[in-house]
Amino acid sequence: MECLLSFIMNLSSHYLQQEAMLRVMSHGRRQVTRLPAELIITIFFHCLPDKSYPSLHKDVAPLLLAHVCRSWRALALSVSRLWSFFEIDFHNGYAAPRLEALEFWLKLSKEQPLSFDVIYDPPTHTTSRVFQPRSITVVKALLCHSSRWRDVRFVTPGASLVPLFTDPPLASGLHSLETLTLDMRGVWPSHGVALCSLGIQWSRLSELHVRLDCKAEELPTLDEIFDILSEGENLMACSFNATCTFTPKADPTRVSMTKLQRLNLSLRATSGSEPCFAYFLDSLSMVALRALRIECMDDLNGRNWNGCRSILSCLRSAVIRELQLYYLPLSTADVTNILDATPELERLNLKFDLGDRDEDPVNDVLFRHILLSKALRALDIECHGRKLNCKVVMDIVELGRLERLHLATFIPICNCLEAHWERGRIEGVDVRLSHYFCY
Repeated sequence: MECLLSFIMNLSSHYLQQEAMLRVMSHGRRQVTRLPAELIITIFFHCLPDKSYPSLHKDVAPLLLAHVCRSWRALALSVSRLWSFFEIDFHNGYAAPRLEALEFWLKLSKEQPLSFDVIYDPPTHTTSRVFQPRSITVVKALLCHSSRWRDVRFVTPGASLVPLFTDPPLASGLHSLETLTLDMRGVWPSHGVALCSLGIQWSRLSELHVRLDCKAEELPTLDEIFDILSEGENLMACSFNATCTFTPKADPTRVSMTKLQRLNLSLRATSGSEPCFAYFLDSLSMVALRALRIECMDDLNGRNWNGCRSILSCLRSAVIRELQLYYLPLSTADVTNILDATPELERLNLKFDLGDRDEDPVNDVLFRHILLSKALRALDIECHGRKLNCKVVMDIVELGRLERLHLATFIPICNCLEAHWERGRIEGVDVRLSHYFCY
């Protein structure tokens, strides 16, 4: 009997506690409903993700907010700007958002400008990989609202974007874009595309990033890139992969890109294309440039290549802080001249053919020149390594100016990696030395 009475007393106490909590919650709910609608809407926007667009999932804001209560649902569904940016992620190709959910968002966004990411990054090393045709359906649904596109990013296989280049009536409305990214994954390639056929007002863009996955002969040429840049006077950052084909202009006037701060070029070389890059770079004036990345995907004939002179001219006309040069036929003297032309350089990334033991420009002379750079904080180099010894590497570490030193060579430059790592730890330098040679 005493046990039963004790149980009843505990149950009554718990009931009273729950009743008191409900009264507090009811009072708090009444207080929330008394808040001005403008303040509640502000709270809604603070519930959205900070570093990405919200997904279409019902368990995250803003769709989650519509399930709190009827008043919040009515308010959330009435705020069109809340539904004007979103992310569609195909989860490595094995799941896809429902088309109905996307159409629901598009309807709620009304006439608001649209900002969105479409991410479909399928696995590249599996025999079970299957293309998701629903990605094409999603692109078609978005194209029906292309006149409202503002900040758009596609990270997808080229096959998913076929409607963008084959349905001109749908794509002809791309005149409100401010930023555009077309990053094709290369798993299911697309055919050649004509960027100039999209009806984009290049002068409105502040960012343009294009990486196509078609064959080299179907990539845009440097002539086409030049035409885009000629109209994109408001571009602040852009990147392209293109065929290194360029026709020198009869009018020697250079195109002035007064706002361009970041330029990324990945080039496919063709027969006799060595002078083309120099002509292209000489045709541009980029005084605001802060970061430059140039990569050549094919071998260039170093004897016919005069691009270093143009690179130096470009670097001297701007204040470069980040520089990445990949697989260009540069000599040691070329690289030291580049360092002299960039006294404010903070990050330098160089890659050369790992198997080229004879023409490797990375040697002790270059490293001693790097020692003179006072602004450099991060250095990443990939090279053969035959002409480099351990002492100059240790000298850079001990100097204490660098925050990061990553050196990857084909052959090992020393047998004291642990000593370098320990010395780097003492000096506060992130030191990583690696090699690819297998004994």
